[in-house]
Amino acid sequence: MNFKGKNNPFYGKHHTKESLLKNRLWHLGRVDSKETKQKRRLSHLGLKHTPQEIEKIRIASTGIKFTEERKRKIGCRISLAHKKWRLNDPISYSLRQSRAMASNKYPSKPELKLKSILPKDFELNKIIGKGGEADLHSNQRKIIIEIDGPTHYKTLGNYYNQKKLENTKERDKRKTYNWENMGYKVYRFTDIDVMKKEKETKERLKEILK
Repeated sequence: MNFKGKNNPFYGKHHTKESLLKNRLWHLGRVDSKETKQKRRLSHLGLKHTPQEIEKIRIASTGIKFTEERKRKIGCRISLAHKKWRLNDPISYSLRQSRAMASNKYPSKPELKLKSILPKDFELNKIIGKGGEADLHSNQRKIIIEIDGPTHYKTLGNYYNQKKLENTKERDKRKTYNWENMGYKVYRFTDIDVMKKEKETKERLKEILK
């Protein structure tokens, strides 16, 4: 006998609040086995929410406030997912992070570290004339400091090949040329120098700021 869809005697019926509470309490603290997780994953494979279902989910999620414990659990899951991605495909991960920071205008860790060492008149991520956005600059001292990530000095697999590397180097030369025509002195550091060679970086900055 086929009980799918409208032929199902329970079609269209909803659980009572008491039943929902019982279900929630019964599942509380339970951990699914690997086989159960695999079955659930396969059962949902290829399924897509309808626009109406997506709208219902959006409305139901609006205004929800997570507890601190829930936030911590979500943060742990995201961290583990990023760690797995970084280990399995470091090139893809590095490029994705670079694009995300560029699109959101977030300063990178090397930029923030160098900013903490430099005097207060240095500003982060400001557009300077035709040269475009400078990582760090001081209008008072007429100094621009650029921090070059891996895409500025080496190839990264098939995606970021030699041609793209040459285009990046050519773009850096144009930016330097435009800034120097405006009276700025341009200095370049690699991200590795800033993060791992702190002593040498500080000594070079002293020479620059004299």
